Amino acid sequence: MANLTEPILRTRFTDISAALFTSQNSECKDFELRYVYCLEAYGKSLGESKCKDLKEDLRECVFKIKQLSRVYAISNERSRQLKSGELKPEETYGPIPKPDSY
Repeated sequence: MANLTEPILRTRFTDISAALFTSQNSECKDFELRYVYCLEAYGKSLGESKCKDLKEDLRECVFKIKQLSRVYAISNERSRQLKSGELKPEETYGPIPKPDSY
């Protein structure tokens, strides 16, 4: 997430590399646009408190912290069940689909 301030020196390399630090070419572009519009409406100082929820949504979309922690929790629970014998190894995952069933 960008600092949303102007660079000290503006060159053509600044403009070329600007797209690398945004989420405009990803699935998070709507979250980033909502956050930037909110900051534009309230200003940088007041926008930090008013747009906090939008910033958290953008951060979750970019870094996927909650999603990955959920995947790790499910994986750890599955391996715990395998070790304790609650789950048989052949029941760990669902059945394999038939060929050409997609």
